Amino acid sequence: MNTEIIIPKISESFEPGAIVVDCYGYEQTNIDFYFIVKRSGDYVTLWPLQKIKSSEIGFMTHENMPGNLELPAKPLRRKVKSFYGKEQGFSIRNYSGGGWVSLWNGKPKLSTHYA
Repeated sequence: MNTEIIIPKISESFEPGAIVVDCYGYEQTNIDFYFIVKRSGDYVTLWPLQKIKSSEIGFMTHENMPGNLELPAKPLRRKVKSFYGKEQGFSIRNYSGGGWVSLWNGKPKLSTHYA
C-alpha cells in the first residue's frame, strides 16, 4: 500500500501534486481548482480543492486561489490532451462553455458573475 502524502504545488507538467485550474462558463466565468493525485499514461486522477474567493475587486469580479482539499469529494479521471507534441490540458465537462483545465501558474484567477 502506498502511503506517500502528495502536497499540491505549482508545476510545469501534469504530474502528481500539480494544481490545475478549470475556467468555464457561458455568461460568466467560473473557476475550480483540482490537484493531480495520480498519473497513469495519458490519464490523471484529480481531487477537488476548495476555492478561496476575495471580496469583490471590481464590478461583479473576484480573485480566486486554491484552498484545502474538498471533503467529502469524489476523484475524477481525465485524459490529458496533447497538441503539437506538448501536453495542453483537458476538459471536465462535455458541453458548450464546458471550459478547459490547465496548469495553475500560482496567480489569482478572476471569476465573474451577473447576479
